[in-house]
Amino acid sequence: MSFEKNIATNILIVGGGITGSVAASLIKNEAVVNIEIWERMDQIGGRYQTYRSSSTPKCSVDCGAQYVSVSLEFIRSQAKFYDELLEKELLMPLGQKIENFRKLSETKTLFVAPGGTDSLVGHFLKKADCSVHLQHEVTEINLKEEERTWEVKATNGIVKSFDVVILTIPVPEVLKLGGNFLGISQDDDVKVAMEQVKYLPRIAVALIYDEPVKYLEDLPTTMKYFPDDDILHFMSVDNKKRRTDQGSTWHNFAKHHIICREMCRPE
Repeated sequence: MSFEKNIATNILIVGGGITGSVAASLIKNEAVVNIEIWERMDQIGGRYQTYRSSSTPKCSVDCGAQYVSVSLEFIRSQAKFYDELLEKELLMPLGQKIENFRKLSETKTLFVAPGGTDSLVGHFLKKADCSVHLQHEVTEINLKEEERTWEVKATNGIVKSFDVVILTIPVPEVLKLGGNFLGISQDDDVKVAMEQVKYLPRIAVALIYDEPVKYLEDLPTTMKYFPDDDILHFMSVDNKKRRTDQGSTWHNFAKHHIICREMCRPE
């Protein structure tokens, strides 16, 4: 789909994560459009979500993506984006070993977000200069053929029409949506493929300490995978992972637990 410059178009992006924020930024760079983002949660981030302590604002823990893994080839092809993120120190090389990390390719480079992974989402949303609406969970999308618009309904009672709707939410969530949009020009093979997609639910436990904890100080590793553990999947000492602990007296500790082992992890 292409957008001509100077043509006002009302666009809705469903999902306030990294995909939705980057999409909004790219579109806004190419066209004069009005963009709204509807996010069902009460904060942006999606799978790039960062928990921020209300009692200790400087304390935060990445509860979604822990780092960014990208090939050197992709970095070169998207140099303008990575150069900007590195220059603004929104990304920096990880520079640390992840215990039990299974590196799939020697050409992969790992980065970490010093301000939390949701800072990357915030960066692209700022560039997009769009309206972000939290706690807007989409329930239904219908094509209004006479108006040539898409009518979108949310659980909070909001009903609004858009020229374009872009879905960046997980496929299983897309299939739960009501309305006639899935039946329009839908290839059966595509629908079957979508129905096969499943996600592995996980729960993140974040522990924030006001004082130094000797156990965490003495840990031989900052990040670790547990490939043979039925419950614990990954842990990190977040302030050390992001190298933000110089001169501070607190620790952030995140543990990711697998809560449903029988479901498949998306490739």
